[in-house]
This record gives sequence, C-alpha cells and structure tokens, in this order.
Amino acid sequence: MPPSPDDVARQIAELEATLALPNLPDVARRPLEEELARLRTGLPEQPTRSHDQQVGGNATVGAAVAGDVRGDMTLFTGEARGNYIAEVIHLYQQAPAAPQADYDAALRRYLKHLYTTHAAIDLRGIDQRQMDMPLREVYISLTVREVAAAEGVLRGGVRAFMEKVRQVIGREDAPLEAHVQAVEWTTILRQPRLAVIGLPGSGKTTLLHYTAVRLCEVLARDDRACLDELGLAEVTQQHPPVPLLLPLRELGAFLGESRGRELAGANAKLLFDCLHNYYRDLDLPPDFFQRICAAGRAIFLLDGLDEVPHTDDRIFVSAIMRSLVTRYPDCRYVLTSRPKAYEGDARLGQGFRECTVDDLSAAQQQRFITNWSRSLHRLKGGCRSLCRRTA
Repeated sequence: MPPSPDDVARQIAELEATLALPNLPDVARRPLEEELARLRTGLPEQPTRSHDQQVGGNATVGAAVAGDVRGDMTLFTGEARGNYIAEVIHLYQQAPAAPQADYDAALRRYLKHLYTTHAAIDLRGIDQRQMDMPLREVYISLTVREVAAAEGVLRGGVRAFMEKVRQVIGREDAPLEAHVQAVEWTTILRQPRLAVIGLPGSGKTTLLHYTAVRLCEVLARDDRACLDELGLAEVTQQHPPVPLLLPLRELGAFLGESRGRELAGANAKLLFDCLHNYYRDLDLPPDFFQRICAAGRAIFLLDGLDEVPHTDDRIFVSAIMRSLVTRYPDCRYVLTSRPKAYEGDARLGQGFRECTVDDLSAAQQQRFITNWSRSLHRLKGGCRSLCRRTA
C-alpha cells in the first residue's frame, strides 16, 4: 500500500529539516537530496538490493539499500538445506558422539547465534539512542599492510632505535611502513594464518565480525558469490570453513578460573573447553568444535590478545594457539591484537603472517558516512512504516 499524502509530506519535512543542518557533510547530503527528489516527484521506493561499490583501488563494499527496518536479518528460511551446510553435516555424521540429528540442529543454532549477534552494529548518535544498523550496509573494506618477515622483528625498542640511527646518520630512507604493500582484507584473508595488529578503534574486531557473518551467509544460503567476495573460494576449493569466533578475554578469564591449568599444559583442549563454556547456552554436542577442526573445516577468529590482561597469561594463550596449530594444521587462523601485547614470547611464529590495519583514507571515510546516512534514513523510514502497520 503506497504512503498517504500526509505521510509523504511528513517525510519531506523531516528530510528538509535534516538538510538544513549547518554542518551536514556533502557526502551525507547527496543521498538525502536524492531521496527528497524521489518523494517530491512521486517515484516508487526502490526495493532492497545488494550492489558493489569501489573504495580506493579494488576494494569492494557491499551495501543494501531500502527494504525493511533492519534489512534481511533472517539466516535460515524453512528447512531447505544447501550443499555447503550438507557437507558440514556429513562431516559430523562420521562416527559422532551424539545422535546425528543433534549436529544438524546444533550447527543451525550456532550459525544463527553468530549471525544474529554480529550482523548488526550499534551506532549511537549524540542522543545515545540505540541504533542497530545491518553491518553489511555500513561496512567498508579496510586496507591492511603485511609486515615483511625481516621488518616484523623490528618491534618496540629495537624498532625505535633503528629509526633514531637513521635520523642521526642522515639517511633519507623511507620509514619501514613505506616498504610494505597495502592490500585489501579479502586479499590477505587468503593466507591460512594471520595476526592482525592494530591500534584501538582501527577496525580489527569489525573485520572478524564481518568475516563471521558473511561465512554464516555462505553456509546457510549456498552463497558462492559471497565466498568469492571474501577471497576464500579458491583457497578453500569451494569448501567454506565454519567460523569459530572467540573474544580472547573470555579465554583469559576462563584460564584464571580453571584449576590445574599448569598441570594440563598449554594444549588445545583448554581452548575447546573455553569455546564450549562461551557458547554453553546453545547446548552443543560435546565434540562439536573438535570434529569440525579434525576435518580441517574451521577458521578460528580470535579477537583481542591484548584483552588478556597479564603478560604471562598472553604468553600462555599464544602457547595454546601454537599447540592448536600443530594439532590442526589444515584449519585457518586469524588473531587480532594491539601492538604492545604482541611482543616477545606472545608472538606466534609458526607461519603466521603479520599485518597492520591502515587508517581510513579520505575516500573510505566518505564512503562510511554515505553508507551510514543511507542506512539511518532507511531505518527511520522503516520504523515509521512499522509503527503505522502496528498502530
């Protein structure tokens, strides 16, 4: 049912008031002006659609426009099961420790939980009202720089010392950062083992959440195009991994509460025990995580080594990681940390490629503002429509 003339007039008035704000950025103004023109000319509202936009070089940004109040937040529809998720269920059915049906339902519960928890982000405005926006609408692809092996060892005091030596002897060499190549996240994600190092607020956690959400979509919807967009189609031979997302602060707290961890040693079982504890409300089978790892079909997304508070504990967590990699070499691993926490014995080695997250470029900042403005306007329109339907 089309909106009434009063509804259209009210939307036009709201848009005009927003556009009258003195400090509204031009990049945010343009999509609002387009919507205002559409309303004034009586054009129909555009249906939800996904499209790719370019951000700095070959970066791909997925955006959803118009549609319902929060976008498509439904992961599973009906009981249909695609090839990807059927493959994973088949792996679970090889000598399982629980009835076969448990794994099907458990995998769906787990993927749905990941998706509903992380598919939207809370972008609060000045008034601090909660505004959940679909991550896919506002996400922009970040640029990372892989640190070459020879440069990766120059950290902390040694790195600073080398820079001072360059200044004293008057060499005009570019700083170390200039010698590393900038690539998109979807390019570096093809590496099987990654340590993503960045300052607070650089987007490390968002990278992991976005990766987990898109992999949930791949598995639940047989979305081969999405797997390719992530850069994982070729390296996984079209067998998408199951994302195992864990904030490492949870592992640090779990280790602090666990008795006899020194007797157990830094082994992979501690991490699996923590995963089961973290997702305990999902009632997963006892070997839910181990079986998918044994098949080499997991990607560990381990967020925030720096949030493990004590140096000794961070070293112990890294030792657990090394044990995990040794036991499950065919799985994929991504760990994030602030720079100061990823030093000395806390560094992983074992073939982990290190990369740093670049600051947003001017083009990326503008794209984010545009995505945010579009999503905000769509959400407001959706909320008004929802209120009318439920009135």
